[in-house]
Formats: sequence, structure tokens, C-alpha cells
Amino acid sequence: DMPFSGNPKFEGYWVRSADITYADTGTTVGAINVPANTFVAHVISKVTAAFSTGGYVDIGDGDDPDGWITNIQTLVSDGTLAIRTGTGGSSVYAYAGKGYLTADTIDVQPVESTAGSLFIAAYLLPLGDMD
Repeated sequence: DMPFSGNPKFEGYWVRSADITYADTGTTVGAINVPANTFVAHVISKVTAAFSTGGYVDIGDGDDPDGWITNIQTLVSDGTLAIRTGTGGSSVYAYAGKGYLTADTIDVQPVESTAGSLFIAAYLLPLGDMD
């Protein structure tokens, strides 16, 4: 057996975005910067004010605009606020995470909304120091 030779100071960390609101509808908000050589293990969202009926939010990146969370409007269909991770279907990164060899952003795209706000948080594991 080979002894463990890792860096005992290697740690992941959570990053929180600024608030994203219905006023961002029709734009892509680069909500969280992801450095090169980083594995993103989780992305979660917290809806802090209900989005309008018919409005929704996708969360993804430059490769897949809804790769993390798809159609977040399902969180507030009964008027309640919620914390959410991937919703299946198009949310291909939600359960396996994603490695970023080059820098990117985790993007939030509000669509067709006249009310609502949320923020997202991501758990990042920097792997560049492990080379």
C-alpha cells in the first residue's frame, strides 16, 4: 500500500452569489466565478421571494444553461419558499458534480418573470494545488 501523500490543508469551500431577481429576466447572470482546475460538487438555490406564475429560472454554465438546476418555478408553485438542488431531466451536473479545467461561471437565467428573487451557493473543491 502507498501511504497517503495528499495535502492535509486541501479543503473545499462554499460560495454564495449576490441576490438575483426578476429584474434580471432575459439576461444571463454570471453568479459565481469558478476558477480553473476546480470541481464543483453541489449547487443549491434558495428562493427568497416567490417568482411570478409562469416565470422560472435555469442555473447552469457556458456549456449547459440548465446543467445545474432546471425550471426552478416548481419550487414556488404553492407559494412557499424553498431550498433546491438539481431537478433531474436536463440537470445533468446536479448529482455527479462537474470539473472545470478552465475558468467559468455558474450562471442564473430568470425567464418570463415579473416577481421573485433567489440566491445560489456552490461547493467548490480546488484541484490545481494537487498537481
